[in-house]
Amino acid sequence: MNSVQLSSNQIQRIESFLRRKGIEVTNMESFTFMTRYDLSTSIKCKPQFRNLAGPGVFTFRLKSGALRAFKLYPYRLRYSYLIQYLIEKKIPFINYVSQEKRDMDLCYIEFPGFSMRLAYFTLLALILTFSSIFLFLHQPLSVAIFGVAYLLLGVCLLYHGVLKQHSLVFDAHNLILRNYFQKKVIPYHELKKVNFGGRNHYKNVHPFFMEILDVQNNYHVFFLGNVNKKNMISAVECLKAHGIDATSEAII
Repeated sequence: MNSVQLSSNQIQRIESFLRRKGIEVTNMESFTFMTRYDLSTSIKCKPQFRNLAGPGVFTFRLKSGALRAFKLYPYRLRYSYLIQYLIEKKIPFINYVSQEKRDMDLCYIEFPGFSMRLAYFTLLALILTFSSIFLFLHQPLSVAIFGVAYLLLGVCLLYHGVLKQHSLVFDAHNLILRNYFQKKVIPYHELKKVNFGGRNHYKNVHPFFMEILDVQNNYHVFFLGNVNKKNMISAVECLKAHGIDATSEAII
């Protein structure tokens, strides 16, 4: 994995982005990443009108005691650039806890890629595809043009439901992600922090995404199938035993 290297232009862009969020690097006390932001944490925080959850949530504590929270989208700024910038500026990453490697029984855990999300997206994609074919074959051109929109929407749903959905395997040396078309193997020694997340306030949560920060501070998100709570606890312990800071908002 290649280390993130920041150019002067990228640094200027990061600092300009943070200023628009009301954050100056000289006023930063600490930050959190890869964990949700809840309104109850502070009445001084912005935004004050909603919780923030899902991938890419940053929360900054300023020296004044105020918080600034936002969800970063990659089309605005690359996650890895911001993380590398903060680490270079020696801003404490307070929800990263270094783990010592320890001996444990050989762990092999497998999470299937199937989920109701996958089934739902696939069904919708098939319905839209057949609808588009029907419009092309049986309707005048002025109506059949809507078939193009249906077909594009169906392809988009298949992409999110099939290509972005992964099964997950933990073996003795690697974390392995698979979908129908590719396989990604990540050795444990390349991982720094892993967080499993899902929607807020589940009772018996099935996390549906996994955030990964590697040792070079590159950030990745993978969407998962159904995961039962017992296996999730085992997965977190397995990663910690390999010296990786692992968390799951499903079991907080």
